[in-house]
Amino acid sequence: MKQVFRSKPNVTAVMILLMIVLGSSRAFTQSTLFSIISQPSTLDDAQAKVLNYASTAPHVGNLMFVQFSSLSTIGQNGGIDITIPGVNNGSPLTFEVQNAVFDDPQHFSILASGNGGYVTLYFTPEGIGGTIDLVNRLFVLTPFGEDMGLLTERNLMDGNSANCGNEAEQVVPRDVDFCEGDCGPATLDVLLLRTPEANNWLSTTWGIFTDWFLFVEGNNINLAFFNSDIPNKRVRITAINYTPEFAWSTNQFIDFKIEEDLNSITNSVTAQNLMATYGADVVVLLTNNNYTGPVFGLQGTFSIFGISNSLDPFSTNKFCITQVANIDPARFTLAHEVGHQFGCRHSSEADGTTCPFGKNMSNGRNTIMANNAGSNTRIPNFSNPDVLFGGIATGNVGTRNNAQQIRGAFCESANNNPDPQFSVFIEKTSIGPICLGETHTFSSTIIQGSCIEPFGLIPSVNCGVGPYQYEWRFSTNPNFTNSQIIGTSSNVTLTITTCTFYLRVTVTSSNGLTTTSTRMYKCGLPNTVCDRSEPNSWDGNKQLLTHFQAIPNPATSGINIVGPDVDHIEEIKCFNLLGSEISTSFFREEESGRIKIEGLNLSPGLYLFWVSGEGLNEVIKVVIQ
Repeated sequence: MKQVFRSKPNVTAVMILLMIVLGSSRAFTQSTLFSIISQPSTLDDAQAKVLNYASTAPHVGNLMFVQFSSLSTIGQNGGIDITIPGVNNGSPLTFEVQNAVFDDPQHFSILASGNGGYVTLYFTPEGIGGTIDLVNRLFVLTPFGEDMGLLTERNLMDGNSANCGNEAEQVVPRDVDFCEGDCGPATLDVLLLRTPEANNWLSTTWGIFTDWFLFVEGNNINLAFFNSDIPNKRVRITAINYTPEFAWSTNQFIDFKIEEDLNSITNSVTAQNLMATYGADVVVLLTNNNYTGPVFGLQGTFSIFGISNSLDPFSTNKFCITQVANIDPARFTLAHEVGHQFGCRHSSEADGTTCPFGKNMSNGRNTIMANNAGSNTRIPNFSNPDVLFGGIATGNVGTRNNAQQIRGAFCESANNNPDPQFSVFIEKTSIGPICLGETHTFSSTIIQGSCIEPFGLIPSVNCGVGPYQYEWRFSTNPNFTNSQIIGTSSNVTLTITTCTFYLRVTVTSSNGLTTTSTRMYKCGLPNTVCDRSEPNSWDGNKQLLTHFQAIPNPATSGINIVGPDVDHIEEIKCFNLLGSEISTSFFREEESGRIKIEGLNLSPGLYLFWVSGEGLNEVIKVVIQ
C-alpha cells in the first residue's frame, strides 16, 4: 500500500471581519487571466491543427483568440478575473483559487470557483488551457502558442452520448463494504500505453500541444478528487510508447470489438511485464481503434469512449482502454474508466442498497461516473451528496456517492506494487487553520522508493539515497515567478504575511536525483484566535463541507443560501463595503436544504453576508446587479 506516514475561527469584531474580507476581495481583482485579441494573420502548423479541432467540435458562436497575462500574475494572491464577451454583461467574473495540484514544477493545474462558476486551468511548457464552467454555459480554453489561447463555447445541448463499455456489468461479490470510512493517504500509479495509432492521431490533431492534451486527460482526476472531498489521494501517470503484439479485433459490433481488445491487452504477457516493471496499479491502453459503429441488438450508430476490465478494487490485474479520438479537455474519459477500478458504477445501475453510483443532475449536468450523459455535460466531480455544483447536490445519501466508494477502496486499488519513485511530501506540523501573523513550521517526508534505470528498464534499489540537500521556496503565485528561497533544511519555519501562498521543497539525493513537492495553502480568518484543539479543516487537501453558496450570484433582489450544513445556520448579517450593517430577514424552507433572503433593496455592488451558527463562521460575497 502506497502510504506516507506522517478550527474554528472565533470572530470578535465585525469591522475586523470586514477588513479581512475586503482585503482579500481586492487581491482577487489583481489577476486577469486573458484579453481577447484578433486571430493571428499567419498560423503555424500546430496552430492550424488546434484551430481545425476547435472549429469541427460542436460549439456555440464564434471562436475567440486570447492573449494570456504574464505568468507572474495568474493566480496571484489566490484570485483570477475573467472577462468573456456576452457573459455577465461584459463585467469581469471573479474566481478564488481553491486548490493547486503539481505533477512537477512545469506541469500543474489549479481550480478556482466563484460568480456561480468554476475554472480549471492546466499549465505545461506547451501552453495554458482548461475549462470555464458557468453551470449553464461551458467554455474550453486550448493553448495556441506564444502565450495565446483559443476560447470556444461548447454546446451543452449536443446529443452525442459519452458511452462506456461497462454498461450493466456486475460487481464481483465481496464481504467488504466501502460505503463508509477512509483508508488513508495513498498514490495510485497508472501506466499509459500509447499505441502507434494513438500517437498518429495526437500528432495529426494536436501537434506540439500533444503533451498538454495528455496532461489534462491524465491529471483532471486529481482535481476531481479535491472537488469531491476525497482527500490525500493521488493518481500518478507514466506514459510510454507501446506496440501491441496481439491482433486488433475486427468484430463488426463495437461493444464486442472493444471487449475483445480489452481481453487481449489484459492477457498480454508484454503488457503485464511492463505493469510490473513500472510498478503500475492500473494499465490504460490509449488507442485509436475506431469504436464507433453498431452495437449488438440496437439500432443506430454509437461511440464507445472506453472500457475497464474490473469493478473489483481487490483485483491485481487492472486494465482499461480509452479511445483517444473521444478524449477532450471537457471530458473525463480516463478518470471514468479508472473510477471503475475503485468499484464505482454508472448512474442508471443504482439499486438503492449501496453507495457507489454516479448521478444525472436535475440541471442537465452529470458527474464523472454517470452514464446516459451528453459528451459535454460532465462536471469535474465524482458523486457526493455533501458537495454542490451550481447549488445542486452532486449525489444522493446512501446511493449516489462515488466519493465515499473511492475514499474507502482507493488503497486496495493502489495495493498492487511498491511505490516506484523517489518522492517528497510537505506537511504542516501545527494543528488548526493558518492565520496571518502567525508562525508555522512545515516539514518534509521523503520516500526513497525504487527507480527504473534509464537503460535496460532494470529496477534499482539505489534510488534517492541520503544524505539530502533541501531548498524551500515561497511564492504568492503557482508559477513561482519571483519566488524566494526561505530554507535549506528538512523543515522550514516562517511567519505568514500573505495569503494565498505556495510552498515548494526540492530535495536532491546523494546520488544526484532530484524530486519536488509543491503545496498551496489558504488561510482562516486573519487576526482571529485559532483553535488548535481540532484537526486542521482548513488545510489545502480538501474542500470544506461547511462551505455555503449564494444562489443566484450575481443577484437582483433575493438570494438562496445553500449548503450541506444549512440547518445549522442561526444568524445571517449583511454588510456593505463601508462596514455598515444592512437590515435583512431570512426564513428557512423546511426540508428544502436552503435559506431564502428576499426583498433586498440594495444598490448595485459587492455585499458581504456573514453566516454564523454552532461551529460555523463564514462570509459569502454577493454581487448585486
